[in-house]
Amino acid sequence: MSKKEKRLSAFDEVRPGGEERNIVELDKDADLIKLRDLHRSTIGAAMNTIRNAILTGEELARIKSNLGHGKFLPYIESNKEFIGFDKRMASNYIRFYENRETVKNAKSIREALKQIADLNKSEKEINPAEIQNDEPKKIYQRFKSGNSISSKEKKILKEYLISEKERVLLAAKVKISQLEKDLNKI
Repeated sequence: MSKKEKRLSAFDEVRPGGEERNIVELDKDADLIKLRDLHRSTIGAAMNTIRNAILTGEELARIKSNLGHGKFLPYIESNKEFIGFDKRMASNYIRFYENRETVKNAKSIREALKQIADLNKSEKEINPAEIQNDEPKKIYQRFKSGNSISSKEKKILKEYLISEKERVLLAAKVKISQLEKDLNKI
């Protein structure tokens, strides 16, 4: 055997205590590998959960736009037993979709909801998303008197008028229902 071969074979020799230590290291490495793989699987499952929530929100947003104004929530509520969630969760799913860039790395649904809430809080501080209750009424009065309003005020006014219309319509339906009950009693 040449000197070179002897030197190389020295690396293959079992040294005292070396075999036992290698087994422990291999076991430890196998445990670490298993832990790492399980952790990656858990993170992957969480990421899939968020991805699926975003996709569900995208589908709900598509359905909502196809149904038209005022028909989406009744559609969800009438089918909640079949789909397994109600209008509140549908709203959350749509928010996941609308804020997908913010929540895409969240590790849980709860964390994603918190990120959206934090985003909304910071938005309110810089550019308030909520408006005072009497502001739309003032804008409406200015509009009715013929004054010009900005595009932002038009958007606020449009939302206000739609919600007012729905509120009045709901109140009328309740009143009509009460009147019909009274008529049936006669």
